[in-house]
Amino acid sequence: MLHQEVLDRLIEKHPEAVMVRATLEHALPPTFVDEVFERVASKQYTRKLLFSTLVRLLSLVVCRVRPSVFSGFQFMEGQSQVIAKTVYNKLNGCELILSEAIVTESAQRLAAVVDEMKAPLKALIPGWKTRILDGNHLASTQHRLQQLRTLGGGALPGQALVIFDADRGLVSQVYLCADGHTQEREIMLEALGEVEAGELWIGDRNFATAVFMHQVHVSDGRFIVRRHQGNGRVREVGPWWHTTPWA
Repeated sequence: MLHQEVLDRLIEKHPEAVMVRATLEHALPPTFVDEVFERVASKQYTRKLLFSTLVRLLSLVVCRVRPSVFSGFQFMEGQSQVIAKTVYNKLNGCELILSEAIVTESAQRLAAVVDEMKAPLKALIPGWKTRILDGNHLASTQHRLQQLRTLGGGALPGQALVIFDADRGLVSQVYLCADGHTQEREIMLEALGEVEAGELWIGDRNFATAVFMHQVHVSDGRFIVRRHQGNGRVREVGPWWHTTPWA
């Protein structure tokens, strides 16, 4: 814990850094992270290495405090009675459903803060709660099987389908797939159950499918997607009409 004098100095000179630190500590406190692990994980268990310790280690790498997991492990040496191999084994066995739960439930914690402060972002379309759907393939890495290192197109380690809450500025949910070459539309089927009335869903042409558009429609929502040449064909069934914009 920082001495109050040091904390006061940081607040005065670098308030944004203190705010980011406080936000992260609220979103991912150790007790919350370990509780999610105990509730969601089905294959892994806790013996000597807490999952919250692993998350804290990875935060050093994600925030670029340390260049690698091993460097972060050396930096935190002494905070856990385990060897580096134990850390890597726990990382390799981390279940996708656990990562999804951490994202979703930490977003709920932060959403409550935004709502309490009454500080939503300006609505993209007034009167509609905007959700942006997008997929992201994790980049191929140089640390892969030796037989693949000379190939220009490295094997993709996985991909994520992300739902962005544009009103709060938060990634509200993520759906992960270990197969980086899986079509985004297959993962999209999991996200369709999250569509609610009064929401406006925005996506690229990969999501311009009859299934996606129909589900948003029957959920009393709206969508804006780039038209795909082979999907979502428009057929005129009557005269064009409108009442009010976005009605």
